[in-house]
Amino acid sequence: MMANFNVSLKKLIERVSMEVVYTPQDLDTICVEIAEVNRPGLFLAGYYDYFDKLRLQIMGLAEMNFLSGLSPEKRYEALDQLFRQQPPAVIVGRSEELEPFPEMQELAKKHGVALLRSNETTCTL
Repeated sequence: MMANFNVSLKKLIERVSMEVVYTPQDLDTICVEIAEVNRPGLFLAGYYDYFDKLRLQIMGLAEMNFLSGLSPEKRYEALDQLFRQQPPAVIVGRSEELEPFPEMQELAKKHGVALLRSNETTCTL
């Protein structure tokens, strides 16, 4: 882990071109303290051990396909668990082909979590 890593979400968005879907506050004031990111597939599937809520959460093809296979109730529940952790941001990759689920924006607002989109694949984010 990098010592004293601390960068604002605004700086990250400038470095990697991202679209802001929702932000609860000014992006300058949202700090990312850990350089590593997380793909929350296991968390969405209900495995909550070893989850680091300080990491940016990257949703790629696997996560979005998994969620689209769930019933609307189960999907809402899984996403609610994720946004409830209040990570610095949830980022949906491959924005040309992946649309954030409508409930993602609702839950981002409910829990005060930034929701972003990127054209990048999850490998390059």
